[in-house]
Amino acid sequence: MKNSKKHKLPFHFKLLLESFKENLDFVIPLMGLAAMSLAFCALVYFGGKPEWNTYILASILCLLAVALTFLTVYTTYSSSLYTYEKKLLSKLGRPAFAKVIVKDIHTTDYKIGKDQDKVETTEDFYIEYTYNYQGQNFESAEYINSKKLYNQIQVDDEVPILVLHESPNVSRMQNVKLRNQLKQNKS
Repeated sequence: MKNSKKHKLPFHFKLLLESFKENLDFVIPLMGLAAMSLAFCALVYFGGKPEWNTYILASILCLLAVALTFLTVYTTYSSSLYTYEKKLLSKLGRPAFAKVIVKDIHTTDYKIGKDQDKVETTEDFYIEYTYNYQGQNFESAEYINSKKLYNQIQVDDEVPILVLHESPNVSRMQNVKLRNQLKQNKS
């Protein structure tokens, strides 16, 4: 059932730039830390006494700078791509309906407190759905941030989604439309 074609998103420079700008608050501090690590690395390497411990400290600082740079590039790419997909769908998405096939709650327990004697549980509300677009079947999954909305959705319900025409395996649920649809079904 799952269509496994690798999706290629259409290119819209303005939307891509907006997506990148939204993630700058994360990029700038990490790149600043990487630059400071490289600066300290250079200071230690070139300004310190030529002893083995100086070279070890310089190497550790260089590795830290490389790791921070890699982390920044990877997370910026990932979060910008996600934001770009959302912006593309809001601008170019075509409305469709999907059938809910799986509902699941993912729970995670965290130990908190000074002695880690308290346990805090978080719940993530997960939905998988299938849809047909242009004669092809696709599956997608999404987390819902509202327990109330999650509880109102049942397996086999039809939910409104937006599908990216150029890459139909990219879709998102339309939560506002879904809330309105569920309100109408109640009355």
